[in-house]
Amino acid sequence: TDNGNGSLKSILIGLCACVVIVLAVWGVVELFGGSWQSKIYKAYAQSTVVLETGYYLKTDIEYGGTNRWVINDEGEWEPYTGKNPMKSWATGFFISDNGMLVTNLHVVKPWEFGALKDVNESIKRGLLAYARKINISLASSDIKAEGAIAYILAVPNGQIFDSANATKMRVVTYSEKKEVDLAVLHTMTA
Repeated sequence: TDNGNGSLKSILIGLCACVVIVLAVWGVVELFGGSWQSKIYKAYAQSTVVLETGYYLKTDIEYGGTNRWVINDEGEWEPYTGKNPMKSWATGFFISDNGMLVTNLHVVKPWEFGALKDVNESIKRGLLAYARKINISLASSDIKAEGAIAYILAVPNGQIFDSANATKMRVVTYSEKKEVDLAVLHTMTA
């Protein structure tokens, strides 16, 4: 039984020594410059932004021309007036000092994700229901649909989201594949 207690005692001493070493290293790092996490945060906090995308759905109806639509807060279809876009929010981060920003594909094409992920079919279903509501005869094959961006705004990390703090963004490029959920934006100058 002495061998068992001796082994247990050696293991406990070894564990205590490891804990002391880890705490000592952590203390030295904190004493001389803080943790690496806080250094990274301080260096890159200002490069993170909140993004707001305003968008609408565009339709081309045979013999009816091009129309623009939104789905309101009650889930009903209504014409897009230029002042009532659907909205989505996300984040991004600047990758250059000249205003290039990386974000996700769902920021520049929000209609292809979530409830509207099959935008063409979703729009067709919604417009057919709307047409029935206002007594217009319309066939699904008569409708071509797609989403469109009204605007993308960026507000730096920690600032209140309003027009005074917002910077307009434009889409530079984005992935054609949903599995590669990336897009690049650039600031717009007035």
